[in-house]
Amino acid sequence: MSETDLGELGVLITRPRLQAQELAARLESCGGRPLLCPVIAIAPPLDREPLVAAARALASYDAVLFTSANAVDALFEHVPAGSVSCFVAAVGTATEQALERRGVRTDLLPVRFNADGLLAALVERFGDELPNMRFLFPRAEEGRETLPSGLLERGAQVDLVVAYRTVPADEEGPRLVEWLTTGAIDLLTFASPSAVDMFCRILERAETSGDARPPMEIARELPSVCIGPVTARRARERGIHVACVPERSDVSGMLEAICSLSPAR
Repeated sequence: MSETDLGELGVLITRPRLQAQELAARLESCGGRPLLCPVIAIAPPLDREPLVAAARALASYDAVLFTSANAVDALFEHVPAGSVSCFVAAVGTATEQALERRGVRTDLLPVRFNADGLLAALVERFGDELPNMRFLFPRAEEGRETLPSGLLERGAQVDLVVAYRTVPADEEGPRLVEWLTTGAIDLLTFASPSAVDMFCRILERAETSGDARPPMEIARELPSVCIGPVTARRARERGIHVACVPERSDVSGMLEAICSLSPAR
């Protein structure tokens, strides 16, 4: 890619700031204008004791499943160094990298970076062993049921524990509204259904003055790139135009999708 591929395309990144850094840097290297507006923040569970207890009992599980980097960071705040002896599965490369930063090797990475892909990979890897296995699944408070339900249906034991919560970053509202009303944003990006919900929540609560157009109305006229089909489905449900869903649900896939939509391409 050349530095002018994106032609100064204004790309809104709605992920939490730390998780947005890699995509923002790669967009800048391709000539884009990353606009960081984390519409969600990561908060600890209201009751931390189940997470702490699960971390201390990690060695008693056959496998631990991670579907986000946030879950990795939350659990390993309470896991003693060098105590990971069970099988470790990660949903995608970002989660795998989070494990690497903790010095933990990923034993299983699916071909498709989503819950369905991870379930399929686990079934292929363990097959008839699943009824005899005990899994730990630390996840967001509002996590999907695809993975645990699929394992339970096959006879496995799955211990769900809330590792973190996503909460709205309402303080970002004024900046988001300003970018929308001044035309600074050319493309929206979403990396989770919760980001879609919080984005809409902020705009629907935003105050407008005079004859100004509602910011939600402006947002619905913009194209968006959603990291996977579940996020895309939520965006469409909220009236957001989904222009592209990348084949790979990671930063490289998102960047490729963004470049494919750039007028400068």
